Amino acid sequence: MFTGIIEEVGTIKNITSGGDKRSFTMECKEVLNGVRKGDSIAVNGVCLTVNSFGDKHFVADVMNETVKASTFKWCKEGDSVNLERALRMGDRLGGHIITGHIDCVGQVQRKYRDGNAVKYEIEFPIEYMNRVVNKGSIGVDGISLTIMEIKNNTFTISIIPTTSEDTIISKKDSGDAVNLEFDIIGKYVQRIEVNQKKSNIDMSFLEKNGFM
Repeated sequence: MFTGIIEEVGTIKNITSGGDKRSFTMECKEVLNGVRKGDSIAVNGVCLTVNSFGDKHFVADVMNETVKASTFKWCKEGDSVNLERALRMGDRLGGHIITGHIDCVGQVQRKYRDGNAVKYEIEFPIEYMNRVVNKGSIGVDGISLTIMEIKNNTFTISIIPTTSEDTIISKKDSGDAVNLEFDIIGKYVQRIEVNQKKSNIDMSFLEKNGFM
């Protein structure tokens, strides 16, 4: 689990391909504090496992399925990436709960300044419409953000200067792709609703079988 509060912007130093995976070497510093082999680090919102590490880097494998489902398919050496270590028990939950499992890829449609903030309009696949909630939380490239407005299958987020400075969001422009993870609480609510609709259990059934 992660919080969506980015700890550091790292750099992809090397990408190698082989078999059913690609290996990424990330140059970084902050997220290496206390790191161990097998630890989880979110890279642009994708939960990856540390295979090996050194003083200024760690290496993680990305399965082809993850590459296809995320912006990793367009990543290249030299790209900057958002990095966050996994949440520890007792840590402050400054953002919201993020699993590191990307739901889909969105695309920046518009970017414009609004006072001291920069707003982004991001388009997402229409089939995810019921997971987008006005004023709700969403993970964009691993950043915990609040949805300000929804129009059709596009939502707007507002980025304050601190977030622009501390993440890669400022590098995104119209046409760029971003990893999206919708709020896990909303996913559970949606699942419960689906199961309730499929179930034959209702108030009449409970009364008939002596539960009321």
